[in-house]
Amino acid sequence: MEQMRHETPAAAQGAVNTMTVQGDPTGIVQGIQSEADAATLETLRRELCAMEVHNVEDDEEPPSLFRINGVEVLPRQSVGLVAGQRKNGKSNFAGVLMSACLAKTRSLFDGAVCCLVDGPLKVLYVDTEQPKRDSRRTLRRMMATAGYDRVESWDEHGIKVLSIKDVDLSRRMDLVQGAVGCYEPDMVIIDGLADLLRSINDENESRELWQRLDSIASEHNCVILGMLHQNHHSTKVGGWAGTQGVKKATDLFEVKKNREFGYFSVCHEGRGEGAPRLQFSIVCEAGDNVGRWEALTGPLESLTEEDKERHKLEALVENAPLPCTNMQLVRYVMDAQRYVSKSPADKLLRRAKEMGLLDTRRQGRHSIWFRKTASETDSVELFDVDEADETDDGLLPWERD
Repeated sequence: MEQMRHETPAAAQGAVNTMTVQGDPTGIVQGIQSEADAATLETLRRELCAMEVHNVEDDEEPPSLFRINGVEVLPRQSVGLVAGQRKNGKSNFAGVLMSACLAKTRSLFDGAVCCLVDGPLKVLYVDTEQPKRDSRRTLRRMMATAGYDRVESWDEHGIKVLSIKDVDLSRRMDLVQGAVGCYEPDMVIIDGLADLLRSINDENESRELWQRLDSIASEHNCVILGMLHQNHHSTKVGGWAGTQGVKKATDLFEVKKNREFGYFSVCHEGRGEGAPRLQFSIVCEAGDNVGRWEALTGPLESLTEEDKERHKLEALVENAPLPCTNMQLVRYVMDAQRYVSKSPADKLLRRAKEMGLLDTRRQGRHSIWFRKTASETDSVELFDVDEADETDDGLLPWERD
């Protein structure tokens, strides 16, 4: 047995026809034993040839899809990242970019945001975290901002929207890659990347995700723009997914929301010059809960007190858990504004109703708050009164007087 233990390696070595491949001075590619091995080597050579970098002068940079405040951003074959706190406007910024694609002038906000592609731009929007209802509201705002009727189909304008919130986690990334191959978009927006991972704190899984996104962008000559949350009360993007994204993203956008006045501020960092800050807000007319995006022009100090109040209330209503009972909405306002009593919350809600942002309707013994729309699309029938707080007497503060 001991003798066989020493002879086996020698015998195995003798059975292998080892040769040094011409053009392989380092000996990396060795051991060709059959035609199958030769075919494998040929495949490897083709792959290596595609990876080689040569000193050529005609190697042009991929064209950018957008220009923001005079700076070109998001070139083809790249992956960008939009980061921000939860409910701080990341989806709204993505909607602004899509609106610029749809607008007849190919630009928004007096040229502050421009689409640089001649002809229709195909966009694939993949929502991994929001209910379809919320996605529709953002996309209707996109249509209104671009100058179209908000009920018009965005599919007819090259915008394809997928909601994969209810798809099994193990299938999501494969589904995204398959959709890119199927629709061949110019731009892919993934609203949120974290929901493609089992854990954003898994280093290997995060590396694999960003590598895969980069490969898809290169293979399909498109831009992929992903979204990730920042850590609570921090500017650091969450987990290993965020760490890898900040390192690998060609363009990094940070979106912040001014809670007092309800406007969004976008800062950009790129491989070259960073784009100047972009600021915009949601403007809603009376009886309209969808609204449109408009540039924030001039300092806030130039706004009237009523404009400032409207900005504040629109920001509050934007994230309210509507429809809901009075008690539930009061608790939301108290938490959002950090009030310690109900009185100032009641005052804000009454003012929002006066401005046409909110309305109420009786349902049984409850007064149900909902966003006021001309078409009454926010049906309060969706509200389950069984979930109402038992301490809610169903009356509004001024109804008790």
